[in-house]
This record gives sequence, structure tokens and C-alpha cells, in this order.
Amino acid sequence: MVADQRSSLLKVEINSRSSEVWDWKKRIREFAVLPRTGEFLHLASDQNWFRVENVVHRDPSMGTEIVLYAVDSGMAMDFFDDAS
Repeated sequence: MVADQRSSLLKVEINSRSSEVWDWKKRIREFAVLPRTGEFLHLASDQNWFRVENVVHRDPSMGTEIVLYAVDSGMAMDFFDDAS
């Protein structure tokens, strides 16, 4: 069962930056569900939430079929926990 779930993960290239500077960082991650433009994600437990600005689909021969562009929202990891 785990092997089946693993094969359904999408390999995604994530290009992220801070909100003030164009300091793009590239990471490769796997997702079961692809984030959409306007949604938030976090890349590490000690980082802020990133807002997805753009989602690009490309040819699988390039290594990843999906490229996300995300900008640091400035909201701490626990922002959404505090809002409830």
C-alpha cells in the first residue's frame, strides 16, 4: 500500500523568495495534493508560511512536471493555529 501511495506523489520544483528581495531558492519536494495559486504552504518547521503566486505545468522530461513560485508571507508557522 505504501508503494502505491508513494508512486502517486507529484515531484514539484518550488522556487521561493522573501517578500522584500528577489532571493529565489530552488527546492524539490513531493506533494500528494498540489497547492493552488493563493494558497499557503510551509517548507520547513522553522520558516514562515509562503503564499503560492504561480503554478506552471511543464514537460515531464524536464525532471518535474510542476513548478511553484511562492513568496514569504511574513506569517509565522503558528499564525493559523492562533487564528482558530
